[in-house]
Amino acid sequence: GDTTIDASHLEANRCGHYDCKKKTAAQIVVAETWAEYRAVAERDVRGGDVCLEIGCGRGVTTELLGRIAERAVGVDKSAKVIEMARERFPSVEFFELDCERDWSELRGLGPFSVVFVDVNGSRELRTLLPILEKVERVLRPRLLVVKNAPLKRLVLKCRLVDAAEGT
Repeated sequence: GDTTIDASHLEANRCGHYDCKKKTAAQIVVAETWAEYRAVAERDVRGGDVCLEIGCGRGVTTELLGRIAERAVGVDKSAKVIEMARERFPSVEFFELDCERDWSELRGLGPFSVVFVDVNGSRELRTLLPILEKVERVLRPRLLVVKNAPLKRLVLKCRLVDAAEGT
């Protein structure tokens, strides 16, 4: 199944260190497969949500989000897949945007209460984590869903320690 983590570890302080005590509103759900990713949409997205899918590809998940939520928007940096998504699902909003560069345009499409991210499900963490940090900081969703196999494998290996347990 999917793995849920708190987003507090994504908040970096001035020195670049992560402050786990600084809580944020977003919950992060990490999925490995399309089935898990779409199951989260069906389970956790509400009728009043406004959803964004970054890396929407041909638009299948964005269309699913649109059936559940008040509004769904899909973005992808590939003009070709955006054209295919628009042809396949004409009632859904799709935009050609690069999530690594076009943050002001992305923010202008919202606000979004839920963000799904599928920017190549096997993308290395060193390129994925800056995108997730930017989503958290700029878009501030209540729920952030990520499809990425390396991140899920890492999270499953983690054990969180709180102050009561010591160091």
